[in-house]
Amino acid sequence: MDIYVGIILVKTVSTHLFKTWDVLYSAVLAHIVLKENLHALGVLGCMLSMVGSVTMVLHAPRDQNIESVEEIWELATQSGRLLYIFFEISLCIHTYL
Repeated sequence: MDIYVGIILVKTVSTHLFKTWDVLYSAVLAHIVLKENLHALGVLGCMLSMVGSVTMVLHAPRDQNIESVEEIWELATQSGRLLYIFFEISLCIHTYL
């Protein structure tokens, strides 16, 4: 719960890094606390997760300062974002019907 309160105060890129590395933290703690063995594919998956998240953070665009509700509405109604929302809703409907 504390991590979610802290995420509110951090930029989006850092938030992505925290949430992505949550899988790695869980794997390491499971190995230490629960004495679980992580097989080669698990180690490879953790490494790929780390590399992918760092790559995304390094190449992410800078955050914009939003001053008004109109700017938020313009960003929310961009054609690419609307297409993505339509795709996700249709995929959910198709999956659950």
